[in-house]
Amino acid sequence: MIQKKIKQQGISLPISLIILIGVLLTSAILIRASESSVNTVGNIGHRNMLQNANDAAFSQAQNWLSTNSSILNNDNSQAGYFSSISSNDIDYTNLNNWQSAMNLGADELGNTSQYLIFRLCSLSNASPTDIVSGTSNNCASKSSGNGSGNSTGYQNIDFGGGPQIFYKILVRTQGPKGALSISETIVSL
Repeated sequence: MIQKKIKQQGISLPISLIILIGVLLTSAILIRASESSVNTVGNIGHRNMLQNANDAAFSQAQNWLSTNSSILNNDNSQAGYFSSISSNDIDYTNLNNWQSAMNLGADELGNTSQYLIFRLCSLSNASPTDIVSGTSNNCASKSSGNGSGNSTGYQNIDFGGGPQIFYKILVRTQGPKGALSISETIVSL
């Protein structure tokens, strides 16, 4: 008796291999997505930490301005203060432009901060009302005013005092992982 070999036919093996490949691809994509989420959360936390250090340096610069208000007519480069501002645009991302800055050192997290303060006046080492060689010292300022509807007056009440001069405070903070934050704030005093 001769037996005929019966050829097996089945589709279940190829289908299960295709399903297995799909499951492997899906799990690889999910692992990659969760790694991206963890990195994003870490970067946001690091950015917030850097901004907090930047804010602390700004507070120190503002405190220096308030404490030294009687000597603001002259440059004090050791403290990072300049009584006028350059008319040229300066690239503050260039480290060379921070050589005259006040260095605050590193905080407990390894962030190093420094600041520069510029009085928004056209002439250096002069009071806001001085005229030097026929050139008046033009300063950005706000007057106390006695008007109605402006930010320094209400119902025609004179708040008194002289004009307030504007100052630009630049703060640069370098993080331990090479992150960099530069902020610019205008204050009046």
